[in-house]
Amino acid sequence: MGKLILKLAFEVLGLERVYVGYEVKNSASGKVFSRLGMTCEGILRKREMIKGELVDSVYHSIILKDEYLNIEK
Repeated sequence: MGKLILKLAFEVLGLERVYVGYEVKNSASGKVFSRLGMTCEGILRKREMIKGELVDSVYHSIILKDEYLNIEK
């Protein structure tokens, strides 16, 4: 599913950059994004409220469309 979303973003919509954010405690999400070729860009502390608690968010991205195209080769 993730590969289809990246294909849509870069090949159909023509986006130059795709990024995702997830709660720092959710390491499984980080593994999924790494398998898609995304890299960690950083952690934003106390970024969002989840169940009444401010939590840190990790952001991953494929910075450029060119990087995505190189992964797909």
